[in-house]
Amino acid sequence: MENRKILLYSLFADLLGALLFIFAIQMHSNIILYSFYLISILLFIVSFLALYKNLKSNNKPIFIFVMFISVILIMLCTYFIII
Repeated sequence: MENRKILLYSLFADLLGALLFIFAIQMHSNIILYSFYLISILLFIVSFLALYKNLKSNNKPIFIFVMFISVILIMLCTYFIII
């Protein structure tokens, strides 16, 4: 039950980070874009670290998969900031 809760919170943090970044892209202000980018990246990192901490105690492949999703989202957001 606890593993399910950790996965749901982690996926929710990833979703929230992605939605915030998409919202920031729609605005045409650099200050809003960079601040929401920072918040999104922090959400992705917190999600990744929560999964990493629980991966040590419960070695399940789903944790690795969701961690991989977090890393992909970090790379995508950074790519769109650089462009």
